Amino acid sequence: MNVIGSEFLSYHCLDINGVDQYAYCDNPSFGGDNTGALSAWMRYDTVLTAVGVVDFAAFAPTDSNNSRLRFIQRRNNSGNIAAPYRNVPIPEMFIRRTNGGANYAVYGNHIYTVDTWYHIVMQYTGSVFEIYINGVNVGATPWQVAGLPGWFADVEGGTGRRFTVGAFYNNGSADSYTHGCVDEMTIFNRPLTATEVAKLYGLGVPRNPLRVIERSAIVSHYRMGESGDSATTVFDQIGSNHLTLVNSPIYGNR
Repeated sequence: MNVIGSEFLSYHCLDINGVDQYAYCDNPSFGGDNTGALSAWMRYDTVLTAVGVVDFAAFAPTDSNNSRLRFIQRRNNSGNIAAPYRNVPIPEMFIRRTNGGANYAVYGNHIYTVDTWYHIVMQYTGSVFEIYINGVNVGATPWQVAGLPGWFADVEGGTGRRFTVGAFYNNGSADSYTHGCVDEMTIFNRPLTATEVAKLYGLGVPRNPLRVIERSAIVSHYRMGESGDSATTVFDQIGSNHLTLVNSPIYGNR
């Protein structure tokens, strides 16, 4: 494990091509968490121009069991989405708890644009999803509501479960690739307060999570190009949930 130092500088990010590159960790320790938060900086090099989804992070069984938890950019023309956010790229949290089960999804009142850094926090409080963009709660409006919200532990297990960054993986293959840069991703074992989210955002300057949130709440932290990360591995700076790189993404400049 590498230790995050007192000086926190973020010069690099994981640059993924939107075609075949992503990172993953099988059976991470946070797979048993019932509530929590995922925080990351994201810059999209392209956004969706037609109906579809791309995943900046996801968690699902590696076999044909189609349960899943997804942190995504969506574009959809459904009448269940309010008109200002219909048929434009928006943030979404999605879960299907069981194989073949019902879907539950919420969207945030925010429209993504290209070449813009966003600090994204998506979390589950134990009862509801919440979405923050750049330190602000942008709402979490349910638009697929047959199922129930949940977190990593609520995703039904298969022969194994995989956490991915930059794509969605299920049944032996990856898809829904994100094109852009991901940086300073942190997994927490509890939801964050609005004050904590604002501190993490830091008015647009990445903050050391250990300086903002107590250590006991942080499960994994990925620097995405700093602190000894290699051509094959993004090291977990807190635990042992290291990410393996697929198809040689590079560490780009912020």
